[in-house]
Amino acid sequence: MKIHMVVLYLYLLIIGANGEAKKKSGGRLTLEENKQRLRTCGTTAIDTPSRDNKAMELKKWPNWVSFAVTADQKGAGAALTTRISPRHFLTSSQVVMRDDSYTWRYEPKRVGNCRQMPQGNLEVSKEVLKNLLFFKSGCLPNCNKTSLIPVTRAVILNYCQIEPKMWWWSQAVMIMEIAEDIGVGGGFPCLAYETKPKGEKLDVYSYLWKERNNQSIYHRKLQLLNTDGMSYKFQRYNEDGERGSPVMKQGMKDRRWNLVGLGAQNMSDSETGVLRMSWIKWQLCREVGVCSDSKPPPPPPKPTDPPNVDTTTTPTTKKAGPPRTRTKKPNPPPVKQVPITVKPITPAPKPTPKPTVAARKLTKKENLRRLKNCGKTPIDTPSRNNQPKEVQKVPNWMLLGRTSGRNVLTTMISPRHFLTSSQVVMHDNTTWRWNSKKVESCTRENGQVNLEVPDEIVREIRLYENSKNSPIPVTRAVILNYCKIQPTTWKWSQGVMVMEIEKDIGVGGGFPCLADNSTVDNYFKGRALDLYSFSYQKYSHRRLSIREGIDFTTGVFLFPQYKGDKYRGGPIMDNGNGTWTLVALGAGKVFGGENSSAFGISTLQEQLCEVVGVCFRKDVPKLPPAKSPESTPTASGTPSKTPEAPPPPSASPPEPSTEAPPPRAAPPARRREDEKDDDDYEMFLKRKKEKEEAEMYENEDTDLLISKDDFNDCDGRRGGLRILLCAFFVLYWFLCE
Repeated sequence: MKIHMVVLYLYLLIIGANGEAKKKSGGRLTLEENKQRLRTCGTTAIDTPSRDNKAMELKKWPNWVSFAVTADQKGAGAALTTRISPRHFLTSSQVVMRDDSYTWRYEPKRVGNCRQMPQGNLEVSKEVLKNLLFFKSGCLPNCNKTSLIPVTRAVILNYCQIEPKMWWWSQAVMIMEIAEDIGVGGGFPCLAYETKPKGEKLDVYSYLWKERNNQSIYHRKLQLLNTDGMSYKFQRYNEDGERGSPVMKQGMKDRRWNLVGLGAQNMSDSETGVLRMSWIKWQLCREVGVCSDSKPPPPPPKPTDPPNVDTTTTPTTKKAGPPRTRTKKPNPPPVKQVPITVKPITPAPKPTPKPTVAARKLTKKENLRRLKNCGKTPIDTPSRNNQPKEVQKVPNWMLLGRTSGRNVLTTMISPRHFLTSSQVVMHDNTTWRWNSKKVESCTRENGQVNLEVPDEIVREIRLYENSKNSPIPVTRAVILNYCKIQPTTWKWSQGVMVMEIEKDIGVGGGFPCLADNSTVDNYFKGRALDLYSFSYQKYSHRRLSIREGIDFTTGVFLFPQYKGDKYRGGPIMDNGNGTWTLVALGAGKVFGGENSSAFGISTLQEQLCEVVGVCFRKDVPKLPPAKSPESTPTASGTPSKTPEAPPPPSASPPEPSTEAPPPRAAPPARRREDEKDDDDYEMFLKRKKEKEEAEMYENEDTDLLISKDDFNDCDGRRGGLRILLCAFFVLYWFLCE
């Protein structure tokens, strides 16, 4: 009997433990829970009564759609919520935040600063959550206090990546978490991360709040107008102030329902924006464990291993054996001591510590190939004046660099190097975008000029090629001339950053050539150039004339101010005889003026060569000044009409002689570093030798030039005079006999 009671008691304990575990099932999804979500999602359909752009009301709300609102707001900020796991719901941040002033809805209290948010996400405070009303699905039209579900956590995703101009229409996506799971059997939609093509029809839903118990959902089938990395664009379908409604697509093969995005407010009078699920993909995985099939939730950080400490312990369990008998070794015979001279040993030099990521500078041969192939791929120039026009075909050497949502134009200058603005990684107040830490100051006493971007920041840079969603990993980034830029200038210009990748792309060339010191005089006041910028997800072109030529102190050109100049890094190009040259990079509006600035590439010539091996075409070694180009002395003895070069000041004038002067010893040919890999180097030496001989001929007496060929042997040696003298002495000896 006692055994039965014990078994029954253990059984009740197990049941109670399981019930308690289910009750406390909140928090991020485990790996197993996420796999279960992926197996069961998308199986419950949603009504699609409309077949075109005409709005039709849903008769029945799906069990995975509900609504949320902040208390005492009379419906202001209310938004639909979409369940994506048994305890996680997506909605718009407008439920808790206002549009205009970055304040909470329940009281006019300013939201925290992004410097305190390393991941760029905003954690909603407990005080705000107390005023958040989240209603159960299906409670309409009798929703009351018993219909509320307590929200234990809420996070506004990618909050720090949205600029003020975008915030007013988009706000952000908010993920809400509850304590107890509901709908464990699935039925909520899957998440679609792939890019939907332009022109595809999607199921779009909108939400109308009249009062708490009088609300409606409408459905339309709309054609996708355009897309970018953050949002989709549709024809306008919702009212002002409406956000958070789902945009759906049913799979063609598996027939599962997928959440494509969440509707935002109207972008314009004719267009509505939708925030894409792919934009918050990694943040969802990081914050709540809702991950894609290809990427499991990131593991928790490993604890730091304790340091190895040698400790001496006394054995206690081992029995002592019998004492060992030690045998004394016989002493060795005495050795005669010989004085030894000890030479000091020079200590070996300490190895230089290797950088975390090996720099992949261009070799001299790779740089010569770059110079040979650059500037051949054109770029569209649709505008003929200062009015911007969209670039329809973007060249493959123009990319986008991004950290924390800041998109900046990036220009390829070699198969593995790219130029852009430092605003990809830094704020104007010299803090890093990724973690808001202050940038270390320059150590000028050590001669520091450039700033090496830390590896933890470099790993967060995303470099995107055109029409490709997967980023190119960046392995190194350096802000050039960082320590030379004055703080007052930095606030409006920032600096130029060069980025390096691991694998070469576009090896065939096509990227633009670079302006250098030999061409900078071509870009004077009034010269028209082609300016490119990227804003509002569009590539734009305009043609502007230089207002002020380059200032060699700051390295900056000035142009008339143009819209969108705050998006730094746009290339400023020149097309000379079919060769495209990068002249400058956009640097923003000059404070207190009506000018837009740009960093001249020629002022970065020295640093680009030193840091990444992108060196400019150096001058060919100057040959001795030949006065008769490519001329050779003639047998008729006609003197050259070209004026001779004056002799060196230290040389005395040559005295006339009856003998031909011995040939000059040609100086040994010395190769310059950048000529070692030149295929035409042998031809260069041959031309150099010919011009040296021509100069030597011109510096000799004219009378000697007349008979020079007569004294030359066939092999070039001058032995004719010796033979003539020998013949004269033989004849003299014969006559004397």
